[in-house]
Amino acid sequence: FEDKRAVKSGDKDWLNANSFYWTKDKSALLMLAKSNEQEPAQIWQLSYPEGISPKRLTNDSSGYQIMSYAPDANIITAAKQNTISSLWSFTPSNKELAQMTSDNKNLLGATGFEFMPDGRILTSKVETAKSNLVLLSADGKEEKLLTNDDNFNGQAVVSPDGKY
Repeated sequence: FEDKRAVKSGDKDWLNANSFYWTKDKSALLMLAKSNEQEPAQIWQLSYPEGISPKRLTNDSSGYQIMSYAPDANIITAAKQNTISSLWSFTPSNKELAQMTSDNKNLLGATGFEFMPDGRILTSKVETAKSNLVLLSADGKEEKLLTNDDNFNGQAVVSPDGKY
């Protein structure tokens, strides 16, 4: 603390980190952070001065937006954000609006979607911090996973002949 130097803590890279608090005994730094765009922000603890292995204190599908720490009570208070998505169809001629998929946390369609020539829907969804492409039946009831890896798979485009 005395020399006020900035040093890298551990080998983890962070995309976004905020709400920093020292524990009462100054042995660790608490923060909200995520390491990639698909991952929701979680509460982390970095030991000091080692900081080698960040410890994830929360691990859920919701992201935390802001937090506060009361060192005397040793209590963390955080605001959690839940994002719910579902697909809907709208028929302009009769102004009919219909929900195609149930409400869920997987951000179905959040990166866009494309219609195949046969009416099926090509889109993406996020599960366990992974964004993968899925193919939905025209009514949204059946789903086929097209990708399943750690890459960001989104913003799908259908080829002009509809084969890909």
